[in-house]
Amino acid sequence: MNYDYNNAVELLGLCEEHDASISTIALKREALEQNVSEASLLQRMQDYFADMRESVRRGLEIDTVSPSGLSGGDARRLLAYSQSENPLFGPRFARTIAYGFAVLEHNAQFGRIVATPT
Repeated sequence: MNYDYNNAVELLGLCEEHDASISTIALKREALEQNVSEASLLQRMQDYFADMRESVRRGLEIDTVSPSGLSGGDARRLLAYSQSENPLFGPRFARTIAYGFAVLEHNAQFGRIVATPT
């Protein structure tokens, strides 16, 4: 089966042809491209997500400066700011930035790096 598409119009055409959602078509295409089962691909994605969550958690615990001296504790401060009365751009956006900094700080302290396509 071929699930290739080059643009949104082709993707939507595949969705209609197979009576499937965009995410289903994308999953099928990726599984075929990598020559793995959809279940194993989903499991790998869940594993990556768990690793990312752990990196955020560990990064938010950091209160020391990294060996380079460039980072340390900023994620915690940003998270506290996200929970303040009126953070710029709202609490969700501020929390997202805090999580990004947490991953950065965890990596700077030789934590686990999870690189995935977006």
